[in-house]
Amino acid sequence: MELILLEKVANLGDLGERVNVKPGFGRNFLVPQGKAIRATKANVEHFETRREELMLIANEKMAAASARRDAMIDVVLEYIVATSPEGKLYGSIGPREIADSLTELGHAIEKSEVTMGEGAIRHIGNYDVPLHLHADVDAVVAVSVRSEDESVNIPAIIDGVAVAEASADAIADAIDSAEAEAAAEAEGEAEVADAEKTAAE
Repeated sequence: MELILLEKVANLGDLGERVNVKPGFGRNFLVPQGKAIRATKANVEHFETRREELMLIANEKMAAASARRDAMIDVVLEYIVATSPEGKLYGSIGPREIADSLTELGHAIEKSEVTMGEGAIRHIGNYDVPLHLHADVDAVVAVSVRSEDESVNIPAIIDGVAVAEASADAIADAIDSAEAEAAAEAEGEAEVADAEKTAAE
């Protein structure tokens, strides 16, 4: 399906480019969203008469997205939630919750603009959640998730992404310790063998 892009689309092309896409992507997303039109002769001619107008609109959208990003630089979303003793949430915090929280604070965000590639938050901690506001504008919002039970909010648990890192460090320490013990044991066996050899001589 050949289309003319009416604005820049990430990983596809810039405004005015003619692109070939899968019919479903074109019919169900690009065209209904006003991001593209079919590349018919009539549409091509119509587009050329509006090129400057569309360029102006595109620049305004980018400027607006940049302003939204700048307005959220110091924003921190805080959630106090019910959790297990290990800090696991009874539920999760996903794109909908993040978008709603930001909107309540006066930063209008759509669910589709919250790009949580690693999935929803399911554990207490501190997180940086990415936002895709425009083809050329991305942002990050800080999110702090704490348990209603203060006894759960200890550094070893709330280190966010750090829970995995802490586990990795513990494993690394255990490996180092095991290697050290093995080396010491081998050294001891070698000393015993030397002593027995000397006694035999």
